[in-house]
Amino acid sequence: MLKVIIVGFGGFFGSIFRYLIYLLSNHLIGYSFPFGTILVNVLGCFLIGLIYQIFSDTISLSDNLKLFMTIGFLGGFTTFSAFSLDVFLLYQSNSKLVAIIYIFITLVLSLLAMLGGMWIFKVYN
Repeated sequence: MLKVIIVGFGGFFGSIFRYLIYLLSNHLIGYSFPFGTILVNVLGCFLIGLIYQIFSDTISLSDNLKLFMTIGFLGGFTTFSAFSLDVFLLYQSNSKLVAIIYIFITLVLSLLAMLGGMWIFKVYN
């Protein structure tokens, strides 16, 4: 039961950070394109790559901390459901090409960010 609570707290904080980034990106850039969703997903992928590499190469942290950071915080921070809805809304508003570009940008940048997080740890460790 403790592990469930730990994951829940991580998700709580991750969701709050996701919402703050959403608000900030909409304030700075506007609502016409889902930049906030791209930003949290790419940043979350970068962080999961970095954290994975840290945990697998050098640092032995508790399982509870790993659960808090990966499944909890990053699970609450990143958002595949919002990404899916953004794609649907772009497609539905007759922006089919924009929806396809959004899918491509999100997937490519997310994968590159994850690899970048892993690479940064290896280079600077």
